[in-house]
Amino acid sequence: MDKFGTYAENSRGWPRVDFEDHYGKKCSLQLSSIVLDYEDSFERPGTSAVWLGISGTEAMVMARDAASVGINPMTDVGWVPYPIPKEVQVTTRMHLNRVQVEGLRDRLTEWLETGQLSSNPSVKGSREAASP
Repeated sequence: MDKFGTYAENSRGWPRVDFEDHYGKKCSLQLSSIVLDYEDSFERPGTSAVWLGISGTEAMVMARDAASVGINPMTDVGWVPYPIPKEVQVTTRMHLNRVQVEGLRDRLTEWLETGQLSSNPSVKGSREAASP
């Protein structure tokens, strides 16, 4: 299997893997500087959580609805860009802790192995399986 994504670092030096999704949208997986208090945590930045998701925003509105949100489109059909003011922050990445990543891994493994997502997955993470 080929290596997934391209290694990089953000402006603060945190490791990141950049990749594109199926539609060519730029995405990333990045270590987080947060330190969370888990019983099995390594207790140092970069080991408690990760950021995962699309690396930017691309707000769009249907051309037929553009006028209702103050946009004058050059077309009557399809999607047209909806400008987001620079003063507005839009969050596009998930901030996942180790337990959440383990659950996501197990759900993705279930889908890879079965092509399905079930209400009672047979794949269990070690934390989930270890809990009473």
